[in-house]
Formats: sequence, structure tokens, C-alpha cells
Amino acid sequence: EGLVQKNIEPMGFGVRCDGYVYEGFEIPIYYDPLISKLVTWGKTRKEAIERMKRALRDYSIMGIKTSLNFLHRIMETPDFYLGKYNTYFIEKNKDFLFTHGLEKNEAKRIEDLAMITAFLEYNTQLTNGNNIPLVAQNNQWKDFGRKKGVQQRL
Repeated sequence: EGLVQKNIEPMGFGVRCDGYVYEGFEIPIYYDPLISKLVTWGKTRKEAIERMKRALRDYSIMGIKTSLNFLHRIMETPDFYLGKYNTYFIEKNKDFLFTHGLEKNEAKRIEDLAMITAFLEYNTQLTNGNNIPLVAQNNQWKDFGRKKGVQQRL
């Protein structure tokens, strides 16, 4: 789901891209996950795979999540390259597919960095940059209590 902010489809000899999305297209929450079909062909399996790898690198869709990186890793899996695949392909190659790139941990790393940055910014705002919380610096109740305590002692 989301708004397609950028859509650059791959082109070239031996490459066909059939899709229905365009820049500015709003993909609803309940959508067909197949927003585009990318097909390559060549004189040999190797040529078709190399064209697909290039096409996947050239394909750019921004604003929505895609499986382009995952598909590119499939193309680089030795079993796929050799034509050794079946319904257990992903399970059999999961270590290569999910740890080969940064994608598995990349989202978590970005999330952690964003959280740390937000915390540091929030903390800086709370402490006014001097490591003393603003609440402690400007606590009217505490000031009132101190004044009241001094008045009672006099």
C-alpha cells in the first residue's frame, strides 16, 4: 500500500515490463501484490538471467515496498542459476537469500538509528542542552514548595 512516488521501468532488448502503476498512483491497502510483471529472454538461460539482473537493478519504484532486492538475490543464487529449483527453493536457500544482503537487518538498523536520533533530539530539548531536565529547571511546584517551606520556618 502507498503512493508511488517514482516509477522507472527497465527497458532494452530482451526485456519486457507489464505494469499498471504510475507516479502518483495510490496503491490501496487491499491490492493485488502483482503490480508489475518483468520478463526477460535470451538465447541461453545465462543470457536471460543476466538481462533479468540488469533489469532488476534498473527498475526503480519509490514510495512503496517492493521485492526487487529479494528477486535480484534469487537470480544470484547458485541453485537458480543452475536450474535446480522446486517448491522448496526458498526454504533450501533461505540462508543465502536472507543473509546475502543487508535487507534482513537493514530495516532494523535504520529503525534503531531513527529511535536513537529521536531520543537524543528529545533529550536535548528536555534538558535545554545542559543535561539538567527542563522539568527540574522550571518546576513551579518545587519552587512553590521551597518558598512555602522557607515561610513556615520563619
